[in-house]
This record gives sequence, C-alpha cells and structure tokens, in this order.
Amino acid sequence: MIAMNKSELLDVMRREVGMSYDRAVDRDDFLVRIMDAIHLLTGERATVSAYEYDTYGNNQLFYQRTSRRGQKTPLHFEGWTGLSEAGHIMCMKRNDCLNVMIPVMKDDRIHVRLTISIETADYEVTIEDFIFCEELIYFIQSKRSRLP
Repeated sequence: MIAMNKSELLDVMRREVGMSYDRAVDRDDFLVRIMDAIHLLTGERATVSAYEYDTYGNNQLFYQRTSRRGQKTPLHFEGWTGLSEAGHIMCMKRNDCLNVMIPVMKDDRIHVRLTISIETADYEVTIEDFIFCEELIYFIQSKRSRLP
C-alpha cells in the first residue's frame, strides 16, 4: 500500500504536476514530467503510459514507465478504450490491477490518453481520484498549448 494518506498523496501530486509545467522545455517534456511525477509518487508501483493520437484517431505509445513489479499496460482494453477516446475517464479492474484511462481532448477529439495501472492491493480508487483526473485534464489542456 502507498505510505501516505490519499488526500496528502493527491495534494503532493497536484504540486508536482504544477511544477512539471514550470520545468518543461516543450510539450513532450511536459507530459513526460507529469507521468514521471505520478510514477515516482506512487513509489514506482504504477505503470504510467501516454498515447498520442493523430487526426484520424490512430494512437501510438508515446511514453511509458513500468512499475517495479514489471507489469505493462496493455495497448487495448476491448471497448473501454473507445469510451475513453470519446472523452470519458475510465477506471476498470483487470487481473487484480486498476487501470485508469484519462483522455485529454483538443477540438472535440482525443489528443492524448494517459493510462495509469496499479495493483489493487496497492491502491483504492475513490471519487477523489476522479476529481484529480478532471483537474489534470484541464491543466494539461490549458498549459500544453502554451509550450513550443
């Protein structure tokens, strides 16, 4: 289980994500820093992935940090990915692993999908996590366009 309580963890994540923008040299570096912050603050228990989408809806793995247990995020979650691509935050349990898909939209199309996977023994998802995900989406949308 992650050592600090959930509110404290999410507050620290908010601070670290905010500093990601301050330290980023470009749009790609901004996303990498966000993903690294989440990965490190979970004690490297989470696998974090970022997928970029082109204008045709094709996605490509842009970045991934694997948990210290070595689990990788599968590229597809059957129909769940489609719901995420439509702009919905998705959380599903699969093989004792929680998978959270966070879509970042641009002009009503998915632009980036962040995926966080962590074992259910290490973390319990609550409404606070969905609020954090919404905040993260808005932060990325507003700040990423300002970077070169």
